[in-house]
Amino acid sequence: MSYKIDIPKPIMIDKIDIARLKKMFYNNDIHYDSITTNGYMTTIITNAIPKAIFNLIKTKFTTINYTKEDTICQK
Repeated sequence: MSYKIDIPKPIMIDKIDIARLKKMFYNNDIHYDSITTNGYMTTIITNAIPKAIFNLIKTKFTTINYTKEDTICQK
């Protein structure tokens, strides 16, 4: 089961550092398929439980939205 997690950018942060986010996931043994950002919303495709990801980033982010994905097509 894959999850698509959308995280809105907090007002107090100018830019989300994707490399730092990937390193945090790697250090905490959280596997992900992709992490993308458009400047306002960060999208994570993962098999990890969304609550585990929120527990890692809850000091900076206040909310996450997620949906279960049966099939995910990547280009």
